Amino acid sequence: MYDAIIVGAGPAGAASAYYLARAGLKTLLIEKMKLPRFKPCGGAVSLKFLLSLPFDVSGTIKGKISRLRYFYNNADPFEVELDSQLAMVNRQEFDCAIVRAAVGAGAELIDGLAASGLALESQAIKVLTGKGIFETKYLIGADGVYSRIGEWSGLTKKRKINTTLEIELPGLDQDPQTAFIGFGQVRRGYSWSFPKSDAYSVGIGGRSGEKLKVELDRWLTFLGYSGRRDFKITGHALPEPVIGARLQKGGLLLAGDAAGLVGPLTGEGIRYAIQSAGIAAQAIIAGEIGSYSRLIYRQISS
Repeated sequence: MYDAIIVGAGPAGAASAYYLARAGLKTLLIEKMKLPRFKPCGGAVSLKFLLSLPFDVSGTIKGKISRLRYFYNNADPFEVELDSQLAMVNRQEFDCAIVRAAVGAGAELIDGLAASGLALESQAIKVLTGKGIFETKYLIGADGVYSRIGEWSGLTKKRKINTTLEIELPGLDQDPQTAFIGFGQVRRGYSWSFPKSDAYSVGIGGRSGEKLKVELDRWLTFLGYSGRRDFKITGHALPEPVIGARLQKGGLLLAGDAAGLVGPLTGEGIRYAIQSAGIAAQAIIAGEIGSYSRLIYRQISS
């Protein structure tokens, strides 16, 4: 019997495990993939926010952004100098750094194990897996945009989903301290190019279905890239946030992408994921989980 089980070892899940284990709760973190695992992500997050965290992720930073250059179709771009730098992180390394911190704080980790079912009972929550049933008083679903925990609990309804396509691209002639953000190249979406020390994260996000690949190629041409186009394209989904949605049921809470917590304009999720982890953990530690949904929308989505 665990005090808390977290399903999903991304930033929301790993940070939740860290906060709960640090507070002395018997905590289990379950991840369906073997770690480390690749995670497509632009990786931009406030450097000030990262440095404020109680665990060290500085070794995962692959660049720092001081300005944003915005493009709209063929109009002249304009630049914005940032008051606080953006850090560019490698998600594979970033997630693992938080997982290590959680384990170091006392959390138990089982990776390569998927949850296969859920039973919400009066005295306990049971998580079904291929290695047996794990029982807990509290459960945090941090298993991403297509959260099975949210589905099984009835907390998530059919969401509108945005799709992103991304490549890790060498060979762009771009200022390493300037991120490019484009509008107009993608219908009902936007595009980006984020410089990192080892490559550029170049991608687009929108709701254009198969046309996204054509629009990705158009964005590459716009950036002046003239190399071969046989690179690996990865993609992932982003939920459209539903402000006011219920995120807690009994001892079960949703965090991060599972809770639909992404920036509505940029698709930013890392900061929201870690912030929701802190709110979820504090609600559990204080025994006040009934206030969780309200606190999320007051502190994150306002």
